[in-house]
Amino acid sequence: MIRDKEYDPDTLRQLLVDNAVGRNTQLDTFMGLLNSIKHSTFIAIDGKWGSGKTVFVKQLEYLNLCDFGADEMPKVALRAGLSQDAIIDFQSKYLTHYYNAWQNDHHTDPLQSLLFGLIETYYSDSKKREKAKAVSKNAVKSVFIEGVKTLSKGLIDLNDITQVETIDDLVAEITTITERKQAISKIIDEIVPDDKKLLFIIDELDRCSPSFAIKLLEIIKHYYDDDRIVFVIATNNVQLTYTVKKYYGQDFDGYRYLNKFYDLVFHLPEIEPSSYISKQLKIPDDGYWKHIMPREVAKHLDFTMREINRYYSSIALVMGYLGTESHFGNNLESNLTKYVLTPYALGLKLHDIAQYQAFIKGNGAEAFRDFVSDSEVVSHFVSRTMDKTKDLREPADVAKQTYTKILKARSLPNQQENYHSKEALERFENAINLINSTSKLDEDD
Repeated sequence: MIRDKEYDPDTLRQLLVDNAVGRNTQLDTFMGLLNSIKHSTFIAIDGKWGSGKTVFVKQLEYLNLCDFGADEMPKVALRAGLSQDAIIDFQSKYLTHYYNAWQNDHHTDPLQSLLFGLIETYYSDSKKREKAKAVSKNAVKSVFIEGVKTLSKGLIDLNDITQVETIDDLVAEITTITERKQAISKIIDEIVPDDKKLLFIIDELDRCSPSFAIKLLEIIKHYYDDDRIVFVIATNNVQLTYTVKKYYGQDFDGYRYLNKFYDLVFHLPEIEPSSYISKQLKIPDDGYWKHIMPREVAKHLDFTMREINRYYSSIALVMGYLGTESHFGNNLESNLTKYVLTPYALGLKLHDIAQYQAFIKGNGAEAFRDFVSDSEVVSHFVSRTMDKTKDLREPADVAKQTYTKILKARSLPNQQENYHSKEALERFENAINLINSTSKLDEDD
């Protein structure tokens, strides 16, 4: 699985080779867009929570830093469907800096946070330091001494610029807009080569506190209006609009506010769940129902990558528990419970808790019918199990009726014809108890 903090170069490279997320075409397009930019530009990469925005910008950063002189890199680019020329052009035109806003929203001053993160990255990360114009602390230190010490009224101790307190104190003492702009310009001068731009990637802004998110946006607009800087903000604009409203009031027009900042919005397309499940999670696309049905649930509920990760973490445990064949026979009630009702219920729990509660109480018949009707695979499964010589109804109608009978089995008389429904209800309730007990499983993935 792609876990939130596991974006090492090998993982990112393999994601590109496999095109597991299915977005190499968009990466290529986006690099072409960046390569054509001449002036200061503010771009939003818009996508739902868990849709892979972080993966996208981390892949972008990887492509900027990867060693194209290594023999395997051109082959990787070609295999992955990426333009080798676009990558080379991108590397020649940009330095990249990734900033996770959510991890930094405890800072009281976003300007301090942005500057400190930028300086620390380019003087602690050897790979990035090699690409920057300044290659030693002394170079930046000289800028502070010559250009910033005067502005800070001589109050800053510049003996060790890598100390957090030094950087925070430095920026705190630069009080006016003009002074701050001059300080930022000097830092950019020292880090960014004359023939390059700085691609400043800001991630997770929609998860920040409203005050930090708004301050960060406005500081970028006021202090970073520099043709050498291109900002890319990976965010969910719907959620960010809510953040703006929380800060300015519910009657405030959040979309109009954001559009004042954005020069361009780049929408990430939806992922194709089945491809991601096969290529990244390595779940085989074979003829086993235990592998087939969860895919159908993920597609029907339009899961994001994060939701797919959580879903498959949980389904592995639940289906493992139900995996003993002695629990089930060759009747429709048993098979429908194990292979359809259980994975569908787990999917609903991740997708919509209200729908999940209705479903496990027997009040989700119509929604369940729609799921079966929308999936040729599930309809085929029901059709194979039902007695088609005696029952000419649509598989979706049979599935709906069987679900209702199972969930209402407790009130049915103890007769032979109800035996399978009662047994299926017992197994389903056991599965629901297990599902409820694993609600926090892999919540951060």
